[in-house]
Amino acid sequence: MVLSHAGVPPAEASKIVSASRDAGTLNEVRRELCIGLATINASLVVMGRAPLIFRERLLDRFTTRIEQRRNELERLVRDASRESAREGEGLRTYAAAAGLAWLAMPESWVADHDDADTTTVDAEIDKQMQARLGSGPFPAGDAPDPLRQHNRQLLAGISESLHRLVRA
Repeated sequence: MVLSHAGVPPAEASKIVSASRDAGTLNEVRRELCIGLATINASLVVMGRAPLIFRERLLDRFTTRIEQRRNELERLVRDASRESAREGEGLRTYAAAAGLAWLAMPESWVADHDDADTTTVDAEIDKQMQARLGSGPFPAGDAPDPLRQHNRQLLAGISESLHRLVRA
């Protein structure tokens, strides 16, 4: 074996050959041999090859998890913005944060990760939420249903005025 001539012990050379033969992709070989993504990518670049990049997969994991947690995250933004709204800032802070577009997958993940599990993604989302909103706990305020009921009553009370205005 050529690997043996390069100083690789026979058992290790056999493991490398078996992993290479059994794997469907270079990333599977890398994982089987416990080679870090940064290490394999540096080796590929030295050999004039393109590095392994999993940006789309990572971005999909990140955005999917935001969508799965959207209600919870929007509630945290709402609760964190409540105090600034009372202090006269209005809804500016809330409106800027409510869409969650500021949550972003760290660019460093592209060099270090080929995939991201829920725990990793949640930790990053929580870190960004805390950096943007503070550590909380935030006052929960009124529950949405009583608030909706109150708003319905207000609208019902002014509906006649609005109806006349629209007709004019």
